[in-house]
Amino acid sequence: MALMRKIETKAASREDVALSESPGRQKRRSLESQRFRDQLEVLIGANRVSQGMTLVELLLTIVVLAFGSLAVMTLQTTTFRGNATAENLAVAAILAESEMERLKSLGKTGLDQEATSANPKVESALDRYGQPCPNNRCPGQSYVRTVVYYPQSLTSRSVQVEVEIAWVDHGRRRTLLQSAVITDLSI
Repeated sequence: MALMRKIETKAASREDVALSESPGRQKRRSLESQRFRDQLEVLIGANRVSQGMTLVELLLTIVVLAFGSLAVMTLQTTTFRGNATAENLAVAAILAESEMERLKSLGKTGLDQEATSANPKVESALDRYGQPCPNNRCPGQSYVRTVVYYPQSLTSRSVQVEVEIAWVDHGRRRTLLQSAVITDLSI
């Protein structure tokens, strides 16, 4: 409503000016085209003189950009953490699976020998490539592999084996456990 009043007021003042001028000085524009221009001026603010941004507008722009940048940085940090967690979990799964495959390849006889020498539990610190760390200290991320043997768990021809991989991820201890029953069918 206020916009329409502004348009009508502006158009009426133009009509008064056009009628008060002498016919020789009147411009060849019709009143309809002038009304259209008046409406356009009010809508786009053409009669407002713009001399740049005020200090308040500038400070508001800086604050909005700062909050936007902060949101992007937070999102990026969260993404990096999620990727690192997924990578550590994938490495742990590969280490557990490779150890389980090694134990399966030994068969029950080899497992019995390894279990008696290991006193049913073996722990070792590994790097991300599955190589043992000297003095159980690895540079960067390290994983602790624990292998537990249950020699007479089911039958005399089978052995239950558990492989646990543990690591610290962003201050929290994480574990991955794989279990299998290995049976020697050659007897």
